[in-house]
Amino acid sequence: MQRSTMSPSDFNATYGGTWLLVKYGGNNLYHPCFIRDVISDGGTVIVCRDAVTDRVVQIQVYADSTSISWDHPNLGYINHGKVAILHQRVMSRQWKRGLRSSQVHSEVFGRHMASAARVSLNYEFNNNSHIKQLFKPDYLPFEEAVERIMSGRSFARAFSADFTIEAHPNYKLPVLRYKNFFAGFIKSGDVVLSESCQHLEHKLSKAR
Repeated sequence: MQRSTMSPSDFNATYGGTWLLVKYGGNNLYHPCFIRDVISDGGTVIVCRDAVTDRVVQIQVYADSTSISWDHPNLGYINHGKVAILHQRVMSRQWKRGLRSSQVHSEVFGRHMASAARVSLNYEFNNNSHIKQLFKPDYLPFEEAVERIMSGRSFARAFSADFTIEAHPNYKLPVLRYKNFFAGFIKSGDVVLSESCQHLEHKLSKAR
């Protein structure tokens, strides 16, 4: 990671209570870690919960074996359980860096059908599986996303950060969403864009 002269108290004031991607202790991959505390123990040491291992660990920030990515995830749709969740950044001045729930507006798609089926959404922002999807989304191919909705195995499935397919009680056909806007329907396995969303055809083609 890039060297810094931040004291433990400054690091805690800036990143405490947020998620950062951290590679530590011989790991080859970055893990999302929630910064619970920062202590001074021969240097700046973060006490954090690793979303991958679900363990609380202490990591020397400036050790040679430690690398921190300061990049935020590219927000948009993620798949979570049987629904899809759209995340959009809150446009306001932020005094904290790192990723945290107050920075992000989240909206669950497929919630109406989930509620009708009495399926628990089990959604918490800091849930490990949710955070892992935020930093490394797992999207389905378009055809598989359609099949999941048609079969009732899912109530909403995202096939890119911008597009999701949703079952909705007000419509007989599955709904296509672009971000949080209605964009059209899925009919006979293909997309029928609404008149106002014809300009999305190229973006949709790339997403598929």
